Amino acid sequence: MQDIDSGRRIYSHDPERLLIPASNLKILTTAAALDTLGQGYRYKTAVYAAVPPDDDGIISGDLVVRGVGDPTLSEHFQPKSTAVFERWADELVAAGIKAIQGDVIGDRSYFDDEMLARGWSAHYLTDWYAARVSALSFNDNCIDLHLSSGEAVGSSATLTVFPETTLFRFHTAVRTGDARSGTPSVSVRVRPCASPSPTDVFIEGAVPVKTKRRTEWVAVDEPALFAADVLRNVLLAKGISVKGEARAISASDPLPNYKTMTKVCEYTSPELLDIVKVVLRRSHNLYSELLLK
Repeated sequence: MQDIDSGRRIYSHDPERLLIPASNLKILTTAAALDTLGQGYRYKTAVYAAVPPDDDGIISGDLVVRGVGDPTLSEHFQPKSTAVFERWADELVAAGIKAIQGDVIGDRSYFDDEMLARGWSAHYLTDWYAARVSALSFNDNCIDLHLSSGEAVGSSATLTVFPETTLFRFHTAVRTGDARSGTPSVSVRVRPCASPSPTDVFIEGAVPVKTKRRTEWVAVDEPALFAADVLRNVLLAKGISVKGEARAISASDPLPNYKTMTKVCEYTSPELLDIVKVVLRRSHNLYSELLLK
């Protein structure tokens, strides 16, 4: 510890000892964020149409979500993580939009292309606490796997996936165990496939009988694509046809010229102070990484 102005060392303990940084660094990260941005800072995530909608309510081009690092498109701040997407879809319907002729694009170019930090281990990269760091982040950049037991021991458990996405294919082999078996024992394996094939997710193990919900999380490889895919599904569910596919763009891709595009929707986050509370109270890795970026 040292004085910022003078550089004088105030305190040290084993200064030459190498240690792996731990969650206490979140205190420094959030302090720096509050000092730099201010506790009232709010993110603004906007949706742009490549061309204005015509008189028939058709957008003859792409729909682009421009991510700026907002972590709050999640259940920590919404009734459910798709709530903002559903609000956007309702706004488009209310504005008379009936069809999108192009793709739904997730733009994560506000950050660089490094979504995984050096030193992260491959064996936990599908776990929620190692979610990819993306300027467009949604649902903590994870798929939620909700498991409930069958009525009898030995019967199959029920899997419910949220949110709805076409990017994954799920294979369930979870059984109902005896009530005395205690804590559920569930393992999740992910086998990526060549794009555009869905990624295979294998869920195995057992949950005790009378388990109403056991949740596992799987971190997604491309959060911006995940967000675009879910938004596309929400638009379809609200009656807006989408001719194109979901895709993502990064800092290394040709980028949209937002000055020539039409903003059709926008979401403003809660204040930074409220976001910091989630970081510190839940020791939330993704939120902290996004603030650092």
